[in-house]
Amino acid sequence: MFARGGRATVPTVLLAGAFGQGNPGDESVLHAFLDALDGCDIYATTRGRQRTCGAGFRRVPSDDRMAVARAALEADLVIVTATVFKTLHPSTNRHPHALLLNTLALTAAARAVGKPAIFAGVGAGTLEDTRARLLARSIVSLAGPVYLRDAESAEVLRDAGVNRPLTVCSDVVWQTMNVRTTGSDRSGGKVVAALSHLVGGPALTRSLAETLRQLRHEGFEVVVQPWQPGHDDRMAAELVSMIGRPIEIWEPPQNVAQAVGQLAAARTVIGLRYHALVAAASAGVSFVGVAHEPKQVAVARRLNQVSVTPDVTTRELLNAARRALVSPAPPQRMIDMERRLANRLLGDVRELAFLRYQ
Repeated sequence: MFARGGRATVPTVLLAGAFGQGNPGDESVLHAFLDALDGCDIYATTRGRQRTCGAGFRRVPSDDRMAVARAALEADLVIVTATVFKTLHPSTNRHPHALLLNTLALTAAARAVGKPAIFAGVGAGTLEDTRARLLARSIVSLAGPVYLRDAESAEVLRDAGVNRPLTVCSDVVWQTMNVRTTGSDRSGGKVVAALSHLVGGPALTRSLAETLRQLRHEGFEVVVQPWQPGHDDRMAAELVSMIGRPIEIWEPPQNVAQAVGQLAAARTVIGLRYHALVAAASAGVSFVGVAHEPKQVAVARRLNQVSVTPDVTTRELLNAARRALVSPAPPQRMIDMERRLANRLLGDVRELAFLRYQ
């Protein structure tokens, strides 16, 4: 791995993201970058051992600042990815600004040693207060190129006072969606609710339960799928108790590609998870996005699908689901466009890694 003098014989990259937490979307982001950076020596930040699969990288505990700093010093290129511009949900048991503060520390450290971090396929969520917006501005001011997942995230940063150039591209997970299925028979099939405990609270859970109960009464099979182990499992159990059996519960997918195969059996998807919407589209299935962050709004807009807000009433959610049941799935040309944008971004990242190494 190393030539004389201790210099690596290939580019060294630190990939900073929300890996190792059992989220299939984040795990798919990791593997999209691993594929694109084949031939590089890669460090990746992880926050646990849960369901972080595969090889080809060295794990760096994301809560060990010294370990992250050492990896950044050794790297030729620092890449930050995922939804980093947001305050954290209380269920994380972390300070609301912890993600922003950690990202700022990493970005400042990379800048200090002359290797500004690039932000690749990142998104913006909710910046709930003045300090969060200040931290976001500070991060972007110190960053290298910023490639955002969608125009809605760019608008969040503009509203926070960011005034530097931002590039809008796509989510790198689209690169992993190599084969599109045709979806299920549109005359029947399942309605799948892809769950997230981060969205809505008790009112949304009640609206979702009533909607699924009514759709089952109308003859559809109803499925609930926790998207991430833990809190989502508890949400699934609560829904089942509210709806009543029979109801099918699927295991969480290990990655988005696996979810595509599962969701191909659906007639439509009610998605509280962003990457569940990506999976539904790739499976050739229409969806309703419950949009608690800009990314859900963006993917529904870009793919001509239905979206609602987390404060949706039962009547509104049921009507949205009925619309999705009779609406076409995202056209193939739109899926192809997302894939091209993702591949272009990953190609730029690979080129930057080798340029920094020279």
